[in-house]
Amino acid sequence: MIRTVKKWLNLKKLWFDFKVREKKRKRSESEERYIEAPKVTFVIQSFNHCDNIKMLAERLQSLPYQECIVCEDGSVDGSLRQWLKYFNRPNDFVIHSNDLHEIRTYDRALRYANGELVCLLQDDDAPPSTSAWFDEAVSLFNRYPDLIVLGGWLGFQGIESDSVEQKQYWSAGDLTNQYKKEALHSEGGGPMHRFVEAINVGPVFIRRKAFVDMGGFDLDFSQVGWPGIHFDVALSLQVWLQGGQVAWYDAGFRQAGARGTESFGNLDRRKQQLITNHKLLVEKFGEQMADIQKRVAESEKARTDWA
Repeated sequence: MIRTVKKWLNLKKLWFDFKVREKKRKRSESEERYIEAPKVTFVIQSFNHCDNIKMLAERLQSLPYQECIVCEDGSVDGSLRQWLKYFNRPNDFVIHSNDLHEIRTYDRALRYANGELVCLLQDDDAPPSTSAWFDEAVSLFNRYPDLIVLGGWLGFQGIESDSVEQKQYWSAGDLTNQYKKEALHSEGGGPMHRFVEAINVGPVFIRRKAFVDMGGFDLDFSQVGWPGIHFDVALSLQVWLQGGQVAWYDAGFRQAGARGTESFGNLDRRKQQLITNHKLLVEKFGEQMADIQKRVAESEKARTDWA
């Protein structure tokens, strides 16, 4: 009996060794190579949108992004298995956490990334099938050395210092409002770009070094596991105060489901967090909004080469 067990264990080890060697052989024969200093890293927040992963993989992997980090935050729908299936290239990483929510998972992943630029996405995002949105973003960062944050979903303008409410915005989503139609497109029909006071996720491109130098996201905007409403607005306003620039452009994204984790969240908690974080924005930035708006206006006036 003992000899039989030992023989079985030896066979199991031989089979395991064979699988390891075979995997390493296939990897060595592959044309895919690890890139030490990628230009762009995608960081995807994942929470129970398993059905969207295959489409995300197909569209993102057609781009020269060079690196991808998935923040799998405790999904129960099989998302982790799907991420591992479709994101298995040398510069693909899957980080598993347990319902920390976006501020902390994004913040950790941004520090882990090697890309000069980091693009934040969510697992319910539906990027365009072409690379135009990606190419345009990289081009704008190359053109504007002080551009630190570029949002492709919503851009906020006219924030009031006493309420910090968004009075005007540019959206790449719902185009039923005439004002948004006018703001979105130039006379030539091309995408409109502009400097704005703030943007929201996602997509949002960030210069990684500048982000780290600023100290990352403000964790005051969320308890662990709670939605970080306006954490992206806070980052935007802080960028302006640090001498950087924030811009919005039409990335042409759509959503495959409810925005972010809204479809799974506690609505009462979200409402309370919205009120709390509005007050926090006023406390942190209210007295400085006039200065921020002056900087935005100066940047907007100085631009000459975009619509």
